[in-house]
Amino acid sequence: MKHIDNWYEVRVDGEKAATFGPIRRAASEQAFKLIEDTRLGLYRNKVLQIVAVWEMDDAFGFRTREEVIHEEHPTVIEDEPNGGWPTCYDVSVL
Repeated sequence: MKHIDNWYEVRVDGEKAATFGPIRRAASEQAFKLIEDTRLGLYRNKVLQIVAVWEMDDAFGFRTREEVIHEEHPTVIEDEPNGGWPTCYDVSVL
């Protein structure tokens, strides 16, 4: 089995939820599709990130490099009075 030394991680509130690799266009599309498909359901009100990860073994030893390439924060919309309907006022002509 070949070792994959670079991949994308989908993180939900900082925790790894899925990985797609190696880093290629297809893996990127899969990561973005996962976010698109789950942002309003399973991962509603969560911080979603796609992180590119590279493992490197060089003269300094084994290292991991990460780069956040996409990040979404939840938007909290407070309930509006009257269910969003405008407030009615009595208007009289003088």
